[in-house]
Amino acid sequence: MKYETIHIDDQKFPLKKEVRWLGVQLTNKLNFNQHIKKLKQKISTTFAQLQRIIKPAYRLSQKEARTLISTVLTTQIMHGSIIFYTKNNEITVRNLLIIWYNRAARLSTGMMRQTAQIFFEKYSCITNFTKTHNYVHNTLASSEQGPIQKIIINELFTTPKSHQSPLHKILGGNTLQDQHQTRAESKVPFPIPPWATPVCQIENIHLTKEKAKELIPSQVERLIEEGTLTFFTDGSLIPGKGGGEAALLANDGMELSTYAGHNTLLTNFNTELIALHLCIDMIDTRIKDGNNLKGIAIFCNSKTAIESIALPQRSNPSQALIVKLYRKFNNA
Repeated sequence: MKYETIHIDDQKFPLKKEVRWLGVQLTNKLNFNQHIKKLKQKISTTFAQLQRIIKPAYRLSQKEARTLISTVLTTQIMHGSIIFYTKNNEITVRNLLIIWYNRAARLSTGMMRQTAQIFFEKYSCITNFTKTHNYVHNTLASSEQGPIQKIIINELFTTPKSHQSPLHKILGGNTLQDQHQTRAESKVPFPIPPWATPVCQIENIHLTKEKAKELIPSQVERLIEEGTLTFFTDGSLIPGKGGGEAALLANDGMELSTYAGHNTLLTNFNTELIALHLCIDMIDTRIKDGNNLKGIAIFCNSKTAIESIALPQRSNPSQALIVKLYRKFNNA
């Protein structure tokens, strides 16, 4: 078997010719499974650190958080990994990249997988990590043609900018605080005590869509008979047209809807949250009218939006809604 030698910091590393490497930290002392284990630990630590950093205590807007996450993970996965693979390991490596990509998308946008991928592809200049084995080997490993170089060139010389990268901020003499950010919601430090109880209970979340559709009519009928205010909310975004949101009270047909207008920062997830805000405003109106509430039930078709408002300790794009719910309906 023939070997090649690579020199890093005056050290020699013998490499098998047929082994393809991705990253700059190289060693031939670990087998593939050991490399994967180390890399998983490294990426998990990175995600945990990013999760803490984007919490409201740091007062980062959604846009700033997305920029930070995409920059850190892109650099680490593409150029700081110790992962290597041959053709036999192609599927394992590709699956790992898919998992990390979708996890990064959910962390930075809070949206469903498909919507998150669309955001990354269109707005953050991040190359989709779910490409094939040959693309990973031939493109990502190339310093001149790789995505990192493309990102730098795009951020420095393209107008208008896709987003303000940390590199562009440094060279442009700007800081995160100086950048004007249009915020869908404002984040404040520690809005809710960490010992607070859950704001609401979630049902039907683990059911299939077909099963949920079968149960909902009977659930709605039962809730209305019990005197529970039963709401339906929905939001939708049409690219280039704008976003629309609506909330409907099933008990008497009262409804409230809005048009968000065309905004490049608006996402489909934002429209779902706005619809929930409308619902809370309708509930507030009923409370002010002196109605005796026996209970409140909200039906929403966005799983992510529902999960994001269940626990008050979570800090995500729906923070303002969590605070609103907590202050109105939680006695903890």
